[in-house]
Amino acid sequence: MAGSFGRAKSRSIGVQHLHKIGGVPVLLELLESPAPGLRWRAAEVVATCVANNPPVQEWFLEGGVLPKLLALAAPPQPPSCRTKALLALSGLVGAVLRACVCV
Repeated sequence: MAGSFGRAKSRSIGVQHLHKIGGVPVLLELLESPAPGLRWRAAEVVATCVANNPPVQEWFLEGGVLPKLLALAAPPQPPSCRTKALLALSGLVGAVLRACVCV
């Protein structure tokens, strides 16, 4: 259990650095890349960042992630993109009220 806490704390610190260096806008851009491999990988990173992390959820919602993820989760996107987009969307469930306001 202690190892799990250490990994979670380390992930949180890494996400804070991502925000400080301007990584959030880069990920948001990559969600709309013409390359499907970049889109699903960006969605996977977003999912990891927002999971159980309200401040990070707020950063991504303020950046306009919700419409991008919704578009990525819909056909005709490849299944890999849709799956990772849904994973990222599920990570935003903790911010449902803020997500509804951002649509």
